[in-house]
Amino acid sequence: MDQVWVTVAPESDVIDRLRSQKGFTEQQARARLNSQMPVAEKSKYADVVIENDSDLDTLRGRVEGLWQKVRFSEND
Repeated sequence: MDQVWVTVAPESDVIDRLRSQKGFTEQQARARLNSQMPVAEKSKYADVVIENDSDLDTLRGRVEGLWQKVRFSEND
């Protein structure tokens, strides 16, 4: 692995996603988040931080754009 990429999202979005996609209660979602390393700490270790504050198509576009930059920079 040459780089560490981290996605970050507003806490309210993460909770909403866990509730709708995994069927978690708000309490379960908050417990899940609280059991993980804080986003600010994760971001310190990341080479790339990707904002995941929109829909899946937007996230996909961001990731693909960053991936293209990595691929082309390796060929320089």
